[in-house]
Amino acid sequence: MKDINTINTEQLKEAVKVLNQTGFLEKKIKLIGVAKEDIVKAFAWNVEQLSEEQQKGLPDLVKAMYNDIFADEAVEGASPKEDSKGEKAKKAPKKKETKVKSLSKKKVKEVKEEAAKVVKTNKFASKEGTQAFIIDEMLLKGGNTLEDIARAAGTNIKRVRNHLQTQKKKFNWVVKRDGKKYYVKAAPEKKK
Repeated sequence: MKDINTINTEQLKEAVKVLNQTGFLEKKIKLIGVAKEDIVKAFAWNVEQLSEEQQKGLPDLVKAMYNDIFADEAVEGASPKEDSKGEKAKKAPKKKETKVKSLSKKKVKEVKEEAAKVVKTNKFASKEGTQAFIIDEMLLKGGNTLEDIARAAGTNIKRVRNHLQTQKKKFNWVVKRDGKKYYVKAAPEKKK
């Protein structure tokens, strides 16, 4: 593995975000409040745990970052290092490398767009499985109280109100109340 200090932090974070968006991982890799070394270890471990088919289907940015992290292990003639017990460390099976020194901004943008296609969103730009998605769906379904929506989304009532106000402004939602129950009708899209 390369020295942690030589790994580009921004590219590592982008690669982890893209890997998280592929849907291959059971649990997403955390980026906030985590040391760079731990992010690298989690990233490498998660890539190695994927099936061969999933590894082949990984976006180029993820493959390039993985290969960059382990670039020094591909050096031929290098003797395997010994671990603390004096035994020779086992080499990881060699992966087919796609050598990329640094990705252009255009390529990074293409990879992000490719990864974004994997994540499902509703017509109000909320990603499936997020609090915003749950709140949108329950409001559009109608007949729910703010307390019910907050409980279902795993958040508080203030968050639901703020989201409702944001969606009213962004998408011209028409909100009607019947007692404590809310009903929302999305305004028709304007034709240009």
